[in-house]
Amino acid sequence: MNEGMVFIEHEAAAIAESHPEFANSPYVDGLSATLVRRVFERAGLDADNVGTDRWNPLSALIQPGDTVVIKPNLVLDVHQGGLGLECLISHVSVIEAILSWAAKASPGKVIVGDAPLQACNFENLLHQSNYDRLVKYAEPLGIDFMISDFRRTVTT
Repeated sequence: MNEGMVFIEHEAAAIAESHPEFANSPYVDGLSATLVRRVFERAGLDADNVGTDRWNPLSALIQPGDTVVIKPNLVLDVHQGGLGLECLISHVSVIEAILSWAAKASPGKVIVGDAPLQACNFENLLHQSNYDRLVKYAEPLGIDFMISDFRRTVTT
């Protein structure tokens, strides 16, 4: 069945760095924050301030008072094959890192929302993925924050 296919084995390494902006977070791990930071750096966001405490990578995209929507990949609350949710969602630590940098740009409101499959139990999805804990995480960031189900139709 794998005839004609080539499999290449490789190793990838990433180094978790210290991120003082995430010191109070039990959910953001150093690796997720490091990888999100590197994406922002490589995109050239706030390049003049990289490596300083003034670095605010989303400041050119988010103006004070803006409403920001972060759309993670929330598909379904249960893996139909009995496996974990990892392939059905964006890990909460990645969203939390983005949320932290978005908050640094002083938005008026931040909404984390998605439209999962119609049969998805949204509350269960938030609980199983730890997304429900983002509300508590956002409190000390000083932003108006909410998690939203964007679906127009839900089936049970």
